[in-house]
Amino acid sequence: MVSALSVTVNMPNIGLIIYYLVCIIVLPVVLINTKNEKLLQLYLPLLLPIAVVLQESGNPNMYQNILIKGSTNTISIISTFIIGLMSIAGILWMSIKVSMDNNNLGNGILAGLLITTIIMGFSKIIIPDLINKGDKFVKEHTDLKPSFEMHKYVIGFSLVILICLCSLAVQNLYGVDRGEVLRRQIKV
Repeated sequence: MVSALSVTVNMPNIGLIIYYLVCIIVLPVVLINTKNEKLLQLYLPLLLPIAVVLQESGNPNMYQNILIKGSTNTISIISTFIIGLMSIAGILWMSIKVSMDNNNLGNGILAGLLITTIIMGFSKIIIPDLINKGDKFVKEHTDLKPSFEMHKYVIGFSLVILICLCSLAVQNLYGVDRGEVLRRQIKV
């Protein structure tokens, strides 16, 4: 007999449902309710790299429709659009905040372009390539028996942390002291 857990885990869109429940609905709601604007601003652009890591590392049936890859269908097109839209909204939010804090449109545009290049470049090119190369290296050079392919997740989420650090570096590069922003507002 087939157990309910076995059927649930092998459903083709279960990973997509879990990703949307946790990453798109629950985490942003928690960050909004805790009034943690800076963390939400940092988190939204990371939705795309997280989705890429899950799709590249996971079981083929688990995250097959989270982004467009290989064959396209309506679910993957809509999912890719929603994830991309939320990531771009986070990047725009960050660049507008940099622009307003610095009273300089050029700084906001440049910060937005840098973050977009980092997020999109890592997500579409570097993350899948490094996960596949790391997987190949681990399987060839170790006697580790990767039963759940956890090493792929470790490699992928390490790269997401690197993207997060790069994003923080760009934000701090263009960051302005809160006291300076208040002094500018008082002078006007």
